[in-house]
Amino acid sequence: MVPPLATKAIVDSHLSENGEALRHALLGEAATPPLVILHMQGMSRSGLAAQLNIDFDFYIDIRSELVHGPVQWSAPDDIAAFRGEVHKEVGVGTSRRRAAEHDHWIASSWKTQQNMRGFPPWVPVVKSPGANVLSPVQNAEMSAWTIARWVDDYCRSDKKAKEFVFEKKVYGWNIEGLRSAITAIIRSVYKGRVTVELVPAETTVIFRPDNFLSRAASDTAIRALLMLSLTYPIVMSYRERQRGTWAVCGSAYALKYWMPVDSPSNSQIKISRKAATDGEEIASDGSFRCIGTGEDEWLRRWDATIKRAVKERLQSLEPITQPDGGPSLLG
Repeated sequence: MVPPLATKAIVDSHLSENGEALRHALLGEAATPPLVILHMQGMSRSGLAAQLNIDFDFYIDIRSELVHGPVQWSAPDDIAAFRGEVHKEVGVGTSRRRAAEHDHWIASSWKTQQNMRGFPPWVPVVKSPGANVLSPVQNAEMSAWTIARWVDDYCRSDKKAKEFVFEKKVYGWNIEGLRSAITAIIRSVYKGRVTVELVPAETTVIFRPDNFLSRAASDTAIRALLMLSLTYPIVMSYRERQRGTWAVCGSAYALKYWMPVDSPSNSQIKISRKAATDGEEIASDGSFRCIGTGEDEWLRRWDATIKRAVKERLQSLEPITQPDGGPSLLG
């Protein structure tokens, strides 16, 4: 299996004109969580020419660790995002303004922190979010506009080359810390160049109307015909004036999450492939408990499998789904 692409495009004029239809489509897309795949690769040089060789190259599917979701979320209004124009904006409705350079810097750096530290996508820009903010029990729609209103705003637009972007986010684990720990495990049995990364797969769904301008930018045949007829620059210039992007919402899925102590965890779990009580933590104030497998527990379970895959020089596009001790794709 070749890991699928991160982006899926749905070209459908009805979904781009009918708010109710698009809302149902978003719920349908949210019902399928994204793939969560770790990619590990090792390379070393050999021979007189110091040729670079791939020693191992394999994937681990950690989607089975998801314990909660989907949660519908929307971005805070003070975060720069595409809200219907070709440039990012801040605010809603008539208070929308073009994002300044400082707004872009804040949004970019905060998105990096969210991804590295495993924060949910709805968390506002704060240095140390509390368990109450990290909990999916709270309202994750942080915009003053509901997701339904953003959908209607998109559908009411008469722009011909518009698109609505729906992002599926996985949160709960400190990915940077996990990468460092896996790298250390591999280096204990291997001395070459090591790469460990989280591969995005099936994380973004883009809705577009079914018309000529929508297809002109991505359809190779249409682009070739336009170039042969020498009308490509004219069409692309018109398309640019008809563009608009909405990218302010999505669904979220937890590898680990916080739950109020007095709430039964099972009532909130919509995705559950296993009991999620490994390494349970309690917040410092005692009001929240952490549900799900922690990074340390996951590493303990997978340590031997990762080392064996490295030692056996495994190269496979088929992700490993179980650690040693269970069904495995390792020979």
